Amino acid sequence: MKSWDIIPDIHGQRQKLEDLLAKLGYAEIDGAYRHPERRALFLGDYIDRGPDIRGVLRIVGAMVEAGEAVALMGNHELNAIQYHSVGADGQPRRPHTESKRDQHAQTLLQFMGRDEEWREWIAWFKKLPVFFDAGDFRAVHACWNADAVETLNGRQFDEDLLEQAAIKGSPEHAALESLLKGPELDLPEGMTFRDKDNHIRPNIRVRWWGLEVESMTYSEVVMPPGIEAPRGIIPHDQLRRVPNYPTQEKPVFVGHYWLRWQGSPEVLAENIMCLDYSAGREGPLAACRWNGSVAASEFITAGYSGKM
Repeated sequence: MKSWDIIPDIHGQRQKLEDLLAKLGYAEIDGAYRHPERRALFLGDYIDRGPDIRGVLRIVGAMVEAGEAVALMGNHELNAIQYHSVGADGQPRRPHTESKRDQHAQTLLQFMGRDEEWREWIAWFKKLPVFFDAGDFRAVHACWNADAVETLNGRQFDEDLLEQAAIKGSPEHAALESLLKGPELDLPEGMTFRDKDNHIRPNIRVRWWGLEVESMTYSEVVMPPGIEAPRGIIPHDQLRRVPNYPTQEKPVFVGHYWLRWQGSPEVLAENIMCLDYSAGREGPLAACRWNGSVAASEFITAGYSGKM
C-alpha cells in the first residue's frame, strides 16, 4: 500500500505545486503526476489568490482521477459552491458582497469566458470529502471536530445539504464552519480584532486543543498563534463550547491558518500539525511525507521567496 504525502493550501500557485511534487519524487506520466511508492493527500483551498488556479485544478484533478491522490474540500471550495448556487429564496447562498467578490476575484477573472469549464469544477468540488481518516492519522482543512464529523458522515453535497448549510444555526452549517474554517468566538461588545487581511472583526478564530484550563484569555487561544488579540477573559460557557481535541487521539493534519514560516514546521500540539505556511502569498508550499508518526516524517517545502 502506498504511503501519503500531505499537501495543504495551494491557492492557485501552480509553479510551487509542480516544484514540490518534483522534490517529493513525482513525475508526470500519462497526464498525471505519479510516484511509485506514494500518493498525495491534498487538504483543500486550490482556488483564489494565486496566478494559475486552472493549472492547479488540472494537476490535482488529474491525480485524483488517476488514483494518485485524495483531495479534500477547503473553505474556499465551499465558498465557491455557495457563491455560484441559489437557495430556496432565490438568492445566492453566499452573498455577492464586495468583500466576498474580492476574495474570489482571481478565480472569477481566470475563468472569465470559460463558464462550462467552471461549472464542471464546481460539480467536482461537490464530490470532495470534507475529512479523511487514514487509520494512523486524520486530515481535515481546519479543525477535527468529532461532533461535526458525525453530523456530516455519509452526507453528499446535494441540494438538501447545501440548503441546510446556508442556514446559520443549522447543524450542517455549524459542522461545516467548524471543519472548514475552525471555531470562532464572539468578542464582548465593544471589542474588535484585526485579522490577517486587516479587516476589523467582532470575533476571533481560536484553537481547538489544550483548552482544559478554567480561565483563558482571547490572546491565549487566538489562531494563528502569536498575533495580537484582546487580552480579556473568555466566559467559561463560551470556552467549553469550543471542540477540544484530546492528546491521546490520532495525529491530525490541517491547513488553513496561514502560519509564518520560521525555517521548520510548527507542531501546534503533540498530535496536531498545521502545514499551511502562506503559500498563497510569499510563503512556501509545505508537505509532510508521512512515515508512520510525526517524529518519523519528513517535511519538504518549495517556492519560498524569503520575504515573509
